Amino acid sequence: MPWIVSLVGVWYLVSPWIVKTAIGAMWNSIVVGILSATCAYYYSPEKSWQRWLGILLGIWVVIAAFIDPLKTGPGYMWNNVLVGMLIVVAGLAAISPKHR
Repeated sequence: MPWIVSLVGVWYLVSPWIVKTAIGAMWNSIVVGILSATCAYYYSPEKSWQRWLGILLGIWVVIAAFIDPLKTGPGYMWNNVLVGMLIVVAGLAAISPKHR
């Protein structure tokens, strides 16, 4: 699952230039994209904080889609919702006992 979060993090990092977002949304995407991709790249099964950070970042991405200063249109909103859901689902899958 970490490779999925890495890919999604990189997508979220470059998405402001593809979807054409406002400056605040662009910085949000850069910071969250770098954090999620880096956290997933250096994933270690012994470090549960990485999984929880991924889940929190995914929840933040979904919430950020509906914050007025970060809202730039339906394309960016759906991008945030889908990316956030993917990050949360991958994080929850990493927490499950099957993946420990």
